[in-house]
Amino acid sequence: MKPKIRIDRWIILVLMGLSIALFLVYSQYHSWNDSSVHVMQGRERLAMDWQEFHRLQVLAQKGEEMEAQLSQMKSMLPLEPQEDILVLNLRKEADRNGVKLIDIAFSSRQPKDEYVEIPFSMVVEGRYFNSVQFIRCLETHSRTIRIDQFNIAKGRADLPALRTEIRASAFHRAGEIRGSGRK
Repeated sequence: MKPKIRIDRWIILVLMGLSIALFLVYSQYHSWNDSSVHVMQGRERLAMDWQEFHRLQVLAQKGEEMEAQLSQMKSMLPLEPQEDILVLNLRKEADRNGVKLIDIAFSSRQPKDEYVEIPFSMVVEGRYFNSVQFIRCLETHSRTIRIDQFNIAKGRADLPALRTEIRASAFHRAGEIRGSGRK
């Protein structure tokens, strides 16, 4: 009877050892599984952080470009309205582009935070290509000009020219306007 008890004890010990080993393997597997989930989440967070970092780098670069553009645009804004110089320059550009400046009229100035907007309308006559070239020239003018609207229609019956009506705005820096006493 003693050998059977020893065998039973060995069986019990082996079963307990196997149970402990299985428990350890099971708990290690779940720990490994949990840590792999944390690693994957960490990688996803790292990828999102990297994308955010890249986005911020792009914004910083765009910010520098925008600062340069702002500086350039401010340099294109004269300190005073200089409407007479603007008219002279527009006449020169019209002549250079083969169109005739028929009329130009300024509306009342509209003060903004750092600049004053000077709306104006003008009428030019010329061939289609020349009229389009003149409009393109306004977009790249040395003074900041915003074209709000333009209409191209048939000109006078005796000429093959087209009539182009342009509504635009020029700008100057806000501040004291000499001689007028207003800001």
